[in-house]
Amino acid sequence: MIVAVSGVTGVGKSYLKRCIAEELGIKNILMVTTRKKRFFDKNGKDKWFVSEKHFEKMKKNNQLTLTIEFLKNKYGYYTNEIMGEKDGITEIYFTEVDNFKQKCKDLLAIYIKPTDIEISKKKLRKRKLSEDVIEDRIKEMEKQIEIFDNDRELQLKYDYIFLNDYTNKSRKELIEYIKNKIENRKLIERG
Repeated sequence: MIVAVSGVTGVGKSYLKRCIAEELGIKNILMVTTRKKRFFDKNGKDKWFVSEKHFEKMKKNNQLTLTIEFLKNKYGYYTNEIMGEKDGITEIYFTEVDNFKQKCKDLLAIYIKPTDIEISKKKLRKRKLSEDVIEDRIKEMEKQIEIFDNDRELQLKYDYIFLNDYTNKSRKELIEYIKNKIENRKLIERG
């Protein structure tokens, strides 16, 4: 099973993804991106950071799948990890849920929604990004929330809409939900 988490920037996707991978012992599937590394990013731990030329070469050689462009950067996934047999967790852009469901036979799609958007904005501002990048991301955040909140069809494409209040309690609830889904799938497979 591939668990795919979506949500606005600053909602805790990367943090929750790492917690889930560690606690449940599933693979943390990293995105490949042309985005510049931030001071806290670690290549191979947070994402795979590559040049645009290398990204395009891998895409041409079918090493990457489900590629998108977002805020002038390219993102994709190693094909063998998305199509593999191991349980894993990754992040996806919120409008890409249909594409993921077409590629991944066993997908659990979770949209992470902040209980307070101002907390997400504060977390974004702490990332030490340039002011213009922060403003672009806040505009994208507000646009994404408006689209998601007003598109019932899009909401229904997700298996679970998780409200993140940034507490340990909510983190544990999400991990327990995913753990139960993985265990139930294994029970069904055993027959």
